[in-house]
Amino acid sequence: MRAWRVLAAVAWLVTPARALDGPCRMNAEPAVSVSAQVRGPATPEEVLAQTQTARRLSVAELSPAYVDLPRIFAYYKVAGVRHGTIAAVTQGPMPAPGAFVTLVSRHRDPTQPCAFVPWTVQPGTVALAAAKPPEAQGGEIVIPIRRRGLSYVVPVTLNGGLTVEFTLDSGSALVQIPDEIAARLEQNGSLGQGDFIRNISFTIADGSAHVEPAVRLHAVGLGGRTFANVLANRSPAHSMPLLGMSFLGRFKSWSIDNARSALILR
Repeated sequence: MRAWRVLAAVAWLVTPARALDGPCRMNAEPAVSVSAQVRGPATPEEVLAQTQTARRLSVAELSPAYVDLPRIFAYYKVAGVRHGTIAAVTQGPMPAPGAFVTLVSRHRDPTQPCAFVPWTVQPGTVALAAAKPPEAQGGEIVIPIRRRGLSYVVPVTLNGGLTVEFTLDSGSALVQIPDEIAARLEQNGSLGQGDFIRNISFTIADGSAHVEPAVRLHAVGLGGRTFANVLANRSPAHSMPLLGMSFLGRFKSWSIDNARSALILR
């Protein structure tokens, strides 16, 4: 429900005036541009929610040329207030999570008076925000690590905006995010109800069985590399954040170099 309210509020913010002179007439107000930061790919649920809201408010259908285009979710500010919206990518590859883009607001399709153009990414405006990897030699990414007891921890960025220290754990099939971290992602709008996938059952090292919700993280970044749509389980509060194989398995290989106190990714 929270994601729906955010999308509806954004739709009202830049909605053209109600249809004039018939059901297929949209106000010809010019589109506006805003600078935004990409969270990651939009979920099907988010796309459906915003499209339905836009149809209702515009009294028009989505222009056919934009129906099948990929969508991102991005954040921008108006008068100091943060908003989120879906935007279609009309040219080039999908912008990476954390990248800055210019968005053009929803407006009437000039070639079809009964259709509207959704929010779109203005071509040629993508600017990467992430720095280069700390060290990259011979195809390797070298990331400093530190010990926490008998474990190694590294800083991981979730959904482009929250950085948390995670324990490396190749024995964990999934990335594990404690409830309080998931709550912070919900508060900043980067994790919503549409990201819940299902409950999963698993057995931990002591042999006990557990059932926890699985969620989709739109972006997980480490050492300048970011992967989209990473599966994670939401664990009880104050449990340990674990960087499991749903992320580490995306690399060709990874290893610990004790001499350099570093994580080596390839």
